[in-house]
Amino acid sequence: MWRNTALVEHVPVLMYHRVVPLSRMGDSLPSLVVPPTLFAAQMAALHAAGWHTVTFRQLGADLAAGVPEPPRTLVITFDDGYSDGYNYVLPVFRQYGYVGTFFVITDRIGIGAFFTGPELCALTRAGDEIANHTVHHVGLGIVPPATAQSEIADAGRVIRQWTGVAPVTLAYPYGNWSAQDLPILAQDGYELAATTVYGAGESYAGRFTVPRMRVGPGTSPAALVAAVSQYGG
Repeated sequence: MWRNTALVEHVPVLMYHRVVPLSRMGDSLPSLVVPPTLFAAQMAALHAAGWHTVTFRQLGADLAAGVPEPPRTLVITFDDGYSDGYNYVLPVFRQYGYVGTFFVITDRIGIGAFFTGPELCALTRAGDEIANHTVHHVGLGIVPPATAQSEIADAGRVIRQWTGVAPVTLAYPYGNWSAQDLPILAQDGYELAATTVYGAGESYAGRFTVPRMRVGPGTSPAALVAAVSQYGG
């Protein structure tokens, strides 16, 4: 239940896709692949600059309760559900006490380079969030409402079956959404939904159109710290 609809935050929400050596990136777009050494350096720079993390879910809960985040709070998200999150991200997060949100395409669980069920459980136990990226990675804004509803609901059920926690946040595949999706999310108990629009800003009115800051292989540690410091530093 949203208690303070006037609260507006500017918490940076970082958007990653893959954190994996280039030799193991497969057919992923190079612009979406951050090498583990660079990712570790980015996290080290954020930590040294005094930044700490909350999950997207926690940000939503705090917004609903009217609780502002402390300065230098950020959210780190990963789209698509690659096992990189377990193999390369989790060890770095443990080093700095960080947590993240992993948006999972549920029909890919256990297939190829994607998360296995036990990996999802391990991330959940570590305090990370497993969140909704639909069943089939479809553009929710271009499918019929009934399809959008089933993509969201069915993915949510699979995530809950694996982790024991029902998701309350979602990232739109391809950043594609329309007004038809907003009542579906509200009805299903979702608190936040992430877009691919660049920026930082969260509010009740914009809770289902939250912007993010894309991080890629060309983002130096210093540039990342400078970018987030424009908002919450």
